[in-house]
Amino acid sequence: MAIDIMQTLVELLCPTYGAQSACQNFINNPSHQVLQPLGPLIYFLFFPTVFLILLIYIGTGVVLRGNVSSVKGLRLLLSVAVLVAIIIQGYYPMMLWLSDLWFLLLPLIFVLFFIIRHFGHGGGGMPRSGGGMLGFTKRVLSKMDAERNAEAKSLEAQIKELEISPLGSHGRLEKSGSIAQQLEDFRSKTNVYGSNALSDYDRLFKLYKKACEKQNLPVAKELKR
Repeated sequence: MAIDIMQTLVELLCPTYGAQSACQNFINNPSHQVLQPLGPLIYFLFFPTVFLILLIYIGTGVVLRGNVSSVKGLRLLLSVAVLVAIIIQGYYPMMLWLSDLWFLLLPLIFVLFFIIRHFGHGGGGMPRSGGGMLGFTKRVLSKMDAERNAEAKSLEAQIKELEISPLGSHGRLEKSGSIAQQLEDFRSKTNVYGSNALSDYDRLFKLYKKACEKQNLPVAKELKR
């Protein structure tokens, strides 16, 4: 009776030829033959199913976070679709071997879940702007824009200070060198900050060049365009 049940489960959960072979090898593993006849059933069905449901639950929660999550039954529908896809594509054996390491993977899953929840809800000082991966991306881009604007404003203020600075020639030269280094650092971040950073850099470079000309200071060679 137990053998018939196991064979039926193998055919249902491991429909492809490769999957059936992997599932059978898993069941026949001596470490899974304890507590007969329930032991193999626990290892083959209970542990992997709990592990798989936990992964799907966390994953669908991340994807559907925000206004979309209020749609009744959508999370259940997506969970069932993912579960069916895993089974018919022959990936259930992967869950079997992963479930053997549940005592190692479970803490990692909860750490990952905490990080996603924390940063996905405005953690680390990022403002809220919706849920899900789209909302998370918007928050990251918003934070980068805020950092770019703050850095550009700081440089602009220093350039204006240089332009009207009454410091001696040595002091002005030192100040100009410091600004040039910061401008170079800002230019190196344009690939990260995006196209807006290039226009900011061009504007700041013109202001810097004007300030240097007014103070009879040389423009840093590495900044000349």
